Amino acid sequence: MALWRPVRYSDVTSMSGCYAIYSTSDELLYIGSSKNLRARLTKHAKMYGLPWRVKIRPSLKRGDWLMVEYRLISRLQPPLNVHYKPSPRPWSRTGIVNPFAT
Repeated sequence: MALWRPVRYSDVTSMSGCYAIYSTSDELLYIGSSKNLRARLTKHAKMYGLPWRVKIRPSLKRGDWLMVEYRLISRLQPPLNVHYKPSPRPWSRTGIVNPFAT
């Protein structure tokens, strides 16, 4: 089973997790995370309009989706994530153990 799955806005539920927004030409525009994916994506749609394509990665644990979001933004640098300033220790806010410690 793929971790990321494409969805229509009408099919998104109030689950937590990460989301990736793509242009209609398949360019990655934005990566985010939320406790309530439906509410967050509705907010984006109202602010910026449609059409977009969305992929989600549901997760129940807050630390999981925060780390996924941090890693993907750092690696892929989507153009609309320009205001993201990565913390040198993002795991310190989540209560999880440093995943990079040896």
